[in-house]
Amino acid sequence: MIFDTPKMQRLRDKFKNVPDFDAPEIVLLDRSEHLLGEREYLEEIFKSVPEYTQKKWINNLLSNDIDNHMGTWFEMMLFGWIQDKDGFTAQPEIEDGNPDITLNADNQLIFIEAKAILTEESDRERNRRLAAVFLALKTISLPFGLSIEQLSLKSRVDVSLLNLKVKEWLETNPDQKFVFEDRHHNIIVFTAMKVPEFDHVVASGFVDGVFVNPEVLKKPIKKKARQHKQFRNSGYPYIIALYLDPFLQSAEEVIEAWLGKIQWTIDANENEIIEQKSDQSGLHFFGSEILHRSVSGTLVFKAISDDNLKRRVLNAKYIQNPFAKVWVDPYLFPVQSSYTVLEFAMGWRIPPKT
Repeated sequence: MIFDTPKMQRLRDKFKNVPDFDAPEIVLLDRSEHLLGEREYLEEIFKSVPEYTQKKWINNLLSNDIDNHMGTWFEMMLFGWIQDKDGFTAQPEIEDGNPDITLNADNQLIFIEAKAILTEESDRERNRRLAAVFLALKTISLPFGLSIEQLSLKSRVDVSLLNLKVKEWLETNPDQKFVFEDRHHNIIVFTAMKVPEFDHVVASGFVDGVFVNPEVLKKPIKKKARQHKQFRNSGYPYIIALYLDPFLQSAEEVIEAWLGKIQWTIDANENEIIEQKSDQSGLHFFGSEILHRSVSGTLVFKAISDDNLKRRVLNAKYIQNPFAKVWVDPYLFPVQSSYTVLEFAMGWRIPPKT
């Protein structure tokens, strides 16, 4: 249905000689043996929805544009996540202008709008540049482990020159630190250790310092919070579901985007917290006005790999909107934890074991 279509075959042919780090997400999904179960899972989800939704999903899923692909992938995985839970009846978007998913739980309608927050293109390109370096070094048939001590990549590295210079260094003076620079002013500083068990060079990576900034989440969250006015004001809960692709982003950053930074008042003499409150820099606050009351809460998802299922699975946390006109039971969703109102304060709580 999805992976045996002519469009998928054209994508396979187009990118068959392209390394993984330069291939689009749909091609990686198609070619990975570790995601065999995910392909089967998506096919089953696809079969369960109406023709309108199938057409929309397949056009976007089989796209080499990462925004279209990942947005639809998350919508499908979210729909599957809901379908897998007892007591839920889910319906996908049935026409333009509707929320992505309508959920019926205990005869209560809940509208859910999905959004995938992706890694910035500049970060993805940096990762691609580094992956090209690792792949090139792996082709050198010498028994060494390399450590990248410093790294400055302004563009794609001249991999032919990299291979030539690294090989010369390892064959002549591997005990000394080696500084590689190409005509693009890409600079990599290596150290080496001989490892007789290796039949080729193995490089260990360089991790940049990364600053996690909740501000980047505000724009996409705000956009979703303003959609579907008719449904938001219908008297039924309206939930925003976010998939966070950047590995350092978490539900904590979503909380800060909504509510602002937490400020602590501490009694230095007693060494105890007297008060904690928001600095009101979040989306909910505009001077003395409270905004986005029509949003009941936010489901925040991260994906983890399941080797047994051979697919990614979604793990979720729920963040309650303390100012919402309509609340939902935080235990309704099968989440790891819920950030909810606790005696006029908010904090994480673990759902009871069933």
